[in-house]
Amino acid sequence: MFTSKDKRMAGEPYFRLLREEERFIEVISKNTHHCWMIFKKLSQSKYPVTIYHKHHNNEPYYHKHYETLTVQKAVEVIKQHDEYVLRRK
Repeated sequence: MFTSKDKRMAGEPYFRLLREEERFIEVISKNTHHCWMIFKKLSQSKYPVTIYHKHHNNEPYYHKHYETLTVQKAVEVIKQHDEYVLRRK
């Protein structure tokens, strides 16, 4: 489901990989320690990639954060969110 390029982007040094399954990759940002799940839908849809987010690893649930066309865009959105969080601190 995920290409080698997708896996490289989600596994880059910016993130720590928490879990990888066929349909999703779960990572934690090394900058903010926010957790993210990059989920790829099986069916063709307008936005095949959905990003889920939670602020702390010990929180039980993710919330839907964004839908996009590619894993590359998902990674960009996550980094933009981190920049926003870090600016506010």
